[in-house]
Amino acid sequence: MKIKELYPMLTYDHEISSIVHHSQEVYENAVFVAIVGYNHDGHDFIFEAIAKGAKTIIHEKEWFYPFPQNVNFHRVENAQKELAWLLQQVYSSIWDDLTVIGITGTNGKTTVSTMVYHYLTYLDYPTLLIGSNGCKYVDYYWPLVNTTPDIVTIYRLVKQCKAKLKYVIIEVSSQAIRELRIQGIQFDLVAITNISQDHFDYHHTWDDYLFSKGLLLTKLKPAGIAIVKREMPFFSFFNGLTINPVKSFGKNLGDIRYQITSSSLKGLKMTFTHLNTLQIESPLTGEFNAENIACFYTICIYLSLKLAPLIEFLKDFGTIKGRMEQFPLNQRLIVIDYAHTPEAVKQVAVFLKTQSKNRLFVVLGCGGERDRLKRPLMLRFALENAEWVYITEDNSRSEAFEEIVADMTHNQILNNYTVIPKRSLAIKKALEKSTEKDTIAIIGMGSDWYTEAEELVTDEIIVKRMGEIIWS
Repeated sequence: MKIKELYPMLTYDHEISSIVHHSQEVYENAVFVAIVGYNHDGHDFIFEAIAKGAKTIIHEKEWFYPFPQNVNFHRVENAQKELAWLLQQVYSSIWDDLTVIGITGTNGKTTVSTMVYHYLTYLDYPTLLIGSNGCKYVDYYWPLVNTTPDIVTIYRLVKQCKAKLKYVIIEVSSQAIRELRIQGIQFDLVAITNISQDHFDYHHTWDDYLFSKGLLLTKLKPAGIAIVKREMPFFSFFNGLTINPVKSFGKNLGDIRYQITSSSLKGLKMTFTHLNTLQIESPLTGEFNAENIACFYTICIYLSLKLAPLIEFLKDFGTIKGRMEQFPLNQRLIVIDYAHTPEAVKQVAVFLKTQSKNRLFVVLGCGGERDRLKRPLMLRFALENAEWVYITEDNSRSEAFEEIVADMTHNQILNNYTVIPKRSLAIKKALEKSTEKDTIAIIGMGSDWYTEAEELVTDEIIVKRMGEIIWS
């Protein structure tokens, strides 16, 4: 396609080789869209983009320099929206014949989307998953920086896998919705797993957070379906945001209802009631995962997937990396979980307290430059359920660790905690203080890699290393 097919008013015509918003990705005949971001302003890289061969510049800010020859400049009101529109015009066919699924919610997005991905793969449907644990397609894997990448990356990933692709699953964060990272993408099915406090550093109010999540419902195709947890206070709000059918799941209310017949560290047994009754077993643990399984099951129903293989699939589907991962160590139980919201910490701590054969120890931190209001709540739920809590580093970014700790400990009634800044030493101390049959929950980082003493590590690596030091 040539640029003047989209912008007849431009002076110079050229084939569109690519549409990009990072100057590093520019090559000959590219369209460069200058976007004002949080850390960088694309307008500062226009000269670099031109030097690399960009022939059309889409920009928001006024251009005060001489216009280079043979380069188009087109000023728009919103460059991010223009970028999405351009991608739609040039690459609209990549979405043909694809079923697109969007999953959002405060907690459970990764678990539900991963389950849907693996079940579709189990049924031999070529599926692309884009989310917190990276991008997966058959035997391919690409790491991602954000839960929901920018829209150029989404288009590129779909385009790369398009030849045999049947389904696309996108984990959608509230920030991504607000920042138009999914602008123009239409979904066949969207699901909202649950809603609780998170990202108030970004949204500031409940209204903005709820509305941002709910905007996903407005991106359904005319025949699309929404799936929403029935037993949450915001169901009516979400139900009113779309004219599409809204299907629901819940324990006592909903189109699809479930009961937990058994819950332990070995897994869950559940009964679903829809048109018929279905009994399932899963190695996933905790009531929060029962809710995730219910959301997954509801998605399968309304995607009209085969249900006969689902019983065996769920029985064999193990834990997800960084989500309630369990492994024994010297007659203790280690649990690593990504919980980083008050509700998630509460659910993990309550479940492990009830299931532990002895005491529960928790290693916990809060991320820097993120929602400060959730910090004391996260610590409170840990303190209420644990024998002892070790407060430690959890990606402080540029915020002082001492300020994070001050927020966490502010107005706490309980004081069964110790502050140990270095994460590996906090984990080591929790292991040392524990005895046989104790449970040690290491919360916050999940399977994420982080740097400590100039070395890339994970919590699992640290646990095993410290275990060898203590008990060798």
